[in-house]
Amino acid sequence: AGTTTTDGVDDRIDLARADINQNIVNVNEIIDMFDLASEPSNNQILKYNTTTDRFEVADDSTGTTTIGTHDIWVPVQAMYPTADGGSSILTTVEITEGRPELRVLDFDKDTTEFAQFSIAMPKSWNEGTITFEAYWTAASGSGGCSWGLQGVAVSNDDAVATAFGTAVVVDDTLIAANDLHISPTSSAITIAGTPAAGDLCFFQIFRDHDDSNDTLSADARLIGIKIHYTTEAGTDD
Repeated sequence: AGTTTTDGVDDRIDLARADINQNIVNVNEIIDMFDLASEPSNNQILKYNTTTDRFEVADDSTGTTTIGTHDIWVPVQAMYPTADGGSSILTTVEITEGRPELRVLDFDKDTTEFAQFSIAMPKSWNEGTITFEAYWTAASGSGGCSWGLQGVAVSNDDAVATAFGTAVVVDDTLIAANDLHISPTSSAITIAGTPAAGDLCFFQIFRDHDDSNDTLSADARLIGIKIHYTTEAGTDD
């Protein structure tokens, strides 16, 4: 019973049986590759193990799959000086006529000044720590500039007046007046407020003039910041 590969008078039944046996072996090997030790659960993935020649159920330490790191660019046009101790208002700077102009917030050298902004974070964000880079310049002077960032997540029906998390400061050094400066990437920033999917996150950026590395003898002109965050899903559906 069954179908063989013989289709002519010269075909041999023993070769047809060999073909069938090989196909059975191949199917069994595929079945063995997917012989999982446990039933997969939501957000888990299958990873191939070359030692055992099998697929295995896997996840990260949080039990969800981490997709990767993404960026959000926040220009100063999206920021506003704080009511108390705020930076300068949004200013347009023409360095050379007919060439790129800058929109900046100026931060003083003699006092710590602040600006704020908010982001409705993508649903794919894993609600973990973030990092940032500051994009800035100065019209004159020399020395270093210290930029700080802190954040808080606010859920539906939460009080907006919730304290920011601990600030993280990153230091950079003026290379040349009116050149673009991109700071090193900061260390990890923990967002206060127990972040959840769909939260509105408020951020506060400032020049930390009390930092021992903040020695720039002129206003520091912030152009924007780039936020790096980690996702746990491929889409925001």
